[in-house]
Amino acid sequence: MINNPLISIVMSCYNEKEEWLKEAIESILNQTYNNIEFIIILDNPENKILENIILDYCSKDSRIVYSANEKNLGLVGSLNKAMNISRGQYIARMDADDFSYPDRIEEQLNFMLNNPNIDLVGTNMMYMDEDGKNLRYSGIFYYDINLIKEMLKYTNCFFHPTIMFKKSVILNEKINGYREIKYAEDYDLVCRLILNGFVLANINKVLFKYRLRKNSISRSNEIFQFKVTKSIGNLYKNSIIQKRNLLNNKNLDILKYVQNDEKYENEYIKANQVVANSNLYRENEKYLRWIVMKIYSILISQYYRETFIRAQKIRTKLFIEKIKQIGKGDK
Repeated sequence: MINNPLISIVMSCYNEKEEWLKEAIESILNQTYNNIEFIIILDNPENKILENIILDYCSKDSRIVYSANEKNLGLVGSLNKAMNISRGQYIARMDADDFSYPDRIEEQLNFMLNNPNIDLVGTNMMYMDEDGKNLRYSGIFYYDINLIKEMLKYTNCFFHPTIMFKKSVILNEKINGYREIKYAEDYDLVCRLILNGFVLANINKVLFKYRLRKNSISRSNEIFQFKVTKSIGNLYKNSIIQKRNLLNNKNLDILKYVQNDEKYENEYIKANQVVANSNLYRENEKYLRWIVMKIYSILISQYYRETFIRAQKIRTKLFIEKIKQIGKGDK
């Protein structure tokens, strides 16, 4: 055990494949920055295969802190447990089926040390398939706090497993860790952070690989996730308009705010499938078909049209800001 780790990496595992868990663990243990503790929570105490793998790594590396839940707590409960026993000043997320690039932790730490006003930072990432093959670059472009504040009205600007944050912020009495907002606990967290005056940012570097699983929770429940996400976005947006924090209720029941719109939801499902198919064309370098399918998804879905328009506005704003910076540099 490291006496005074600066960073605590927290990870929960449940039913991941053995090779995925090993890759995830080794990607953290092989980081270029070493002053860490790696807290691994097993949320399925009956999964002895995963437990044996973790215990084997524990015997080889004293930086690992292992705990098995007595019963299934879910992701939120496991992450909150890990954060409460953590000793680092900073906490970084990790998922048990993903992969952190070797310099991920060092890059994020340096960013936060060089920008002490930043309370949470995420990164760009690469999608990979179940076999570990690179698929596509995530391509987020929400780095400026003002752009993040604007886009959070409509969508999450952060890839959850990439984030690093100050422990003092996440366990602040106003935030008090994650809440049980199923499939959208990360979106709820970053919205609450912004509404409580904390500063968030993204690093424009690919420092993480995210595995797309065919049977992932988010895929099998995408409509429910879509509804909950939309409800959080509406509460966040109305909080800004009304100048009062509608997400601060500790006992918030998000289901009370979920609205049903069958036409809107059916359009979303259809467009989502079109986008999934279009990405296959992109991965096979059939770019013309990919572009046509992307355009089609925008035409058939109000949600995708709105997202596309907002994204173009953000891109235009970024372009104008860069031109202004170049102009100032010439002077």
